Amino acid sequence: DNIQDASPLYHVKQKTTSEEISTIPDTILLHGEQDQLVDISMANDLAETLGAAKCKLITMPNSGHDLCDPSDDAKFQEFKEYVTETIIKLNQK
Repeated sequence: DNIQDASPLYHVKQKTTSEEISTIPDTILLHGEQDQLVDISMANDLAETLGAAKCKLITMPNSGHDLCDPSDDAKFQEFKEYVTETIIKLNQK
C-alpha cells in the first residue's frame, strides 16, 4: 500500500474517464537519464500515461537523481524556459 500511495503513476492509472483525467494538473517532469534511484522508465511511463496534452517530459542525458551535471546545462535551460513560459501563460488567464 505504501508503494502505491507514493506512486504518481498508480494514482493516474486509477483515473479512468476523461473527466477524471482532466482533474489531474498539467505536469512538468525533469529527469536525469542516469538516475539510479528512480529509473527513467518510470518518468517515461508517467508521461505516456498522462499524454502530451497534460505532461512535458524533459530528460537530462548526463544527470543522475540530483540533476547536477554541467554538461546538461542546455537541457536545464530548456526546463527553466518551459516553466517560465507556462507561468506567464497561467498568469495571463
